[in-house]
Amino acid sequence: MIRIKPGQLFGLLKALPMIRFALMLGGGMVATALAIHVQAWLLHGRFPAAESIWLARIQGAVWMGLASTFIVALVMVTLAFGRAGRVGVKAGGVEVDVDFDKPEEP
Repeated sequence: MIRIKPGQLFGLLKALPMIRFALMLGGGMVATALAIHVQAWLLHGRFPAAESIWLARIQGAVWMGLASTFIVALVMVTLAFGRAGRVGVKAGGVEVDVDFDKPEEP
């Protein structure tokens, strides 16, 4: 009788391309649903009618929109030029480094 540990089974499933695709697609859908939920809460939730709270809600919606636009742009560039090997962001001087070189395989 063959005994497979839970970690081995998960590793085997991750190795299958369709399972990996389904996991990535499912994760993307869950992340999108959560982002939509947060946006709806920010825009339509019941909050006190103070100006500072309105400004904070608007800023939250703006930052989520900018982050999603950045992710879409990164995905589009990746699809156009290939897989991104390394992505780096330095917050102080706004420096973005995306490397599309394939790593050397031994």
